[in-house]
Amino acid sequence: MIQLYTAECRRFARWGLGVVALHLLALLMLDRFLPGLRNFGEIYIIVGCVYGLAGAILGVYQAASYARINHWIALLHRPLAPWRIMLAISSAGATIVIAAILIPTLVFTAWLTAQPGNVVDIRHWILPLAGACVGLVGFILGNYVAVAPRRYGWTAIVTVLILIAGENAAGARALLLFAMIVAILGLALAGAFKPERTDPPSNPALLAITAAVTAFGLYFVLLVGGAFAYQMTLVAAGRNPLINVPTPGGLVETSRADSGELIATALPEAPALGAAVRKAKPIRLPNVVDSLPISGELISAMPARLVDQRRGVEWTFSHDANAFVGLRLKDRRPAGVLKPERAFDAPPLPTGDDRMIAGGTLYRFDPARGAIDSQFTLPAGEVIVARPVQVGTVIAILGDRALYLVAQSDGKSRRVPVAGAIGDIRRIDLAPLPDRMLISFFFGRNAIEGPARAWQHVVAVAPDGAVSTVARRSFAPEFSDAVRYRIYWLSPATHLIAEAVTRMGGNAAPYLRSEPIAVPGSIRLASVFLSLIAAVGTVLLARRRRLRPVPTACWVAATLLFGLPVLGTFLLMGRRRAA
Repeated sequence: MIQLYTAECRRFARWGLGVVALHLLALLMLDRFLPGLRNFGEIYIIVGCVYGLAGAILGVYQAASYARINHWIALLHRPLAPWRIMLAISSAGATIVIAAILIPTLVFTAWLTAQPGNVVDIRHWILPLAGACVGLVGFILGNYVAVAPRRYGWTAIVTVLILIAGENAAGARALLLFAMIVAILGLALAGAFKPERTDPPSNPALLAITAAVTAFGLYFVLLVGGAFAYQMTLVAAGRNPLINVPTPGGLVETSRADSGELIATALPEAPALGAAVRKAKPIRLPNVVDSLPISGELISAMPARLVDQRRGVEWTFSHDANAFVGLRLKDRRPAGVLKPERAFDAPPLPTGDDRMIAGGTLYRFDPARGAIDSQFTLPAGEVIVARPVQVGTVIAILGDRALYLVAQSDGKSRRVPVAGAIGDIRRIDLAPLPDRMLISFFFGRNAIEGPARAWQHVVAVAPDGAVSTVARRSFAPEFSDAVRYRIYWLSPATHLIAEAVTRMGGNAAPYLRSEPIAVPGSIRLASVFLSLIAAVGTVLLARRRRLRPVPTACWVAATLLFGLPVLGTFLLMGRRRAA
């Protein structure tokens, strides 16, 4: 086994050394000519995709070079168990992938650390490991797809892509999902690594893992593909409110209305007030951010940087120091640290001007003094979840529990509680009137094609801070329940597992809470009915294939629990001849 591993490493050694050199050269040149790019999270995502694709190409190439009749027979007729042959070959390929990613990125990180003025935190040293994990996932996936039967091997691609795209863990905990994917794909590969590659795994445990990977892939294909087919059918019939003409006064049309129209149409019994709202030129507040910076996160969506033009200093936020670290632009020498009197509660998020939000506090950089001052702090336990905006003489600051209107003149604030869950807010609009402020909270972030309910709540804020409800209306769904609740009837158990997997390592945005979904009884009955139908279909197929009672019982139990995706898996994985 060691000899086979060594021989396989030698096979790709020259290519690996060449990739290491080119990779390191590319990183140095990219940083030399475009030094600011490394501060943006999108760059790391693109580089991660390149690592995953490169690993997949090597994985497919390596496995496909053996997955030919004569080569495959010669490979498996060695005096070793098939799984040990697989382990030797795949480990050699994985070693090349890890070395080609890890060595250049570690050298590049060390080079950045040695350069004065660069902020290199502990999280930056974890990034090479994350890149190697992505490349390793791509490599194992390529190995599996090349070796597994084509009729169901492709589903692993869907499963891996969906799980990685849905991950929301931060920091080193984000690596847990990659480690789990590598482990599962490795076991699935072991099940596919056998003399007759067109048959499913003969080992029950490996068969169960392969079936789980296939069922996950089919679930997502049915979920996304079914919704797409439904939407296209409506488009062809000219009845899709998202693409064709929306329903007058419906949820889609209302969500696209301008601020004045949105608030005025909610006041049908007060036409004079509606006309005043239209004249007042209401504004729409920025949306709730999808994720706020977390201390130690691997990738920051927006770099926290300040440039003090008066003093010629560039400040970059360091997660380790919990402060901005300065660099003199004139001679590229360190310029100390910059932080407010009270330490940041969380890494700051720039708002596009000289302000930044961090936890529950709004800060402002004073260029005259070269200092960071606290402008407004929410009550303990609350977090700012959107970029503050100027509305007349006040600054509107949205917290996860209330909207605060802070007067610029005296700093006094008025608190307007959010009437629903912050994660359900679709938009907030403000209309400053001479005698009061009208605020529209529009809920239903996942209401058009999803199961959330949509409703609008309009309140008036008097000059003394008194808050009163002006109007409230609900919107009927414009798509059928079959589409809006599809995750609850297609396979509720698979949906729960998928959610649990993507939340491994913690949720990156715990403040984005939503109201619980009330699933109609008809949807639950449909789920049970489909599971029963799928189980009956599994029994009939098992009898046709002359499957033994115990395997039949296992497939039927899995079908009852996970529904149609398992029936599809049974169809794809079944032996073509009787067992």
